[in-house]
Parts: sequence; C-alpha cells; structure tokens
Amino acid sequence: MPQSLSGTLVHVSNASDGTGWCTPFMGLTANLSLVAQVFNGTIQSLLGPSISLNTWYHVVQTWSPTNGLRLYVNRQMRNLPLATTFTASNESITYVTLGNGLPSSEICPQGILNSTIPFTGAIDDFRVYSRELTSVD
Repeated sequence: MPQSLSGTLVHVSNASDGTGWCTPFMGLTANLSLVAQVFNGTIQSLLGPSISLNTWYHVVQTWSPTNGLRLYVNRQMRNLPLATTFTASNESITYVTLGNGLPSSEICPQGILNSTIPFTGAIDDFRVYSRELTSVD
C-alpha cells in the first residue's frame, strides 16, 4: 500500500551494501506508475498502471526465457511481455532488499527507477518462486 509518490519496492544485488551486480527490480515512478525491470546488458523496463495512494494492490513480476518479463496487477497482466533474455549475477549469494535500494545503490543501473529513493508504505507479503507464475496462480 503506497503512501508516497515514488520508491523502490524490490532491489537485488550480490553485495550486502546493495552494490556489485545490482538493479532495482520493481518500484514506483514519480507519477505513481508501477515499474518492473530486468537487466540484460541494459535495463529493460515495463511501465505498469498508475496506482492510488493508500490502496492495496496484488502485484506480481515474472520472468522466463519463453515469456520474458511480465507485470501483473490484481491478477491482470498489465503489459506486453518484454526482455526474453536476462543477465544474472554469477555470485552464489544474492541480496534482495524490500522498500529500499540501500545507500550505495546509486551506482547500479537504474532504468526508469531511482533505487536511492525508499518506498514509503506497507508490503504485506513477499515471495520468490523458482518457476514463472501465471495469472491463475
């Protein structure tokens, strides 16, 4: 439930300070649009719908080599799939940070998100799966 007009929802990195191989995966733009992103040499961004402050949303970001990057909001796919390739960290430990990109994350590729801006609001449930979810899931 967002309470501010922008911010990072999910930031990933291979260093505990938010740097190394790093990028904001999901967040809000300054005009309160949801964004899902992946890195494949450059940031590939899907701009989702504008959302309202103080309202709960069910948001899912998926990626697979077959279907690429997808963004679902309240069980509806909001965009055409994008980015069927993905560049991941070669490190065995990856840090996932919720609601913040950590202080050093300004050196990370940003795409259309600014990972140095923290998310103000509430995240009720966060899950990571080893498979792509569908709209039925």
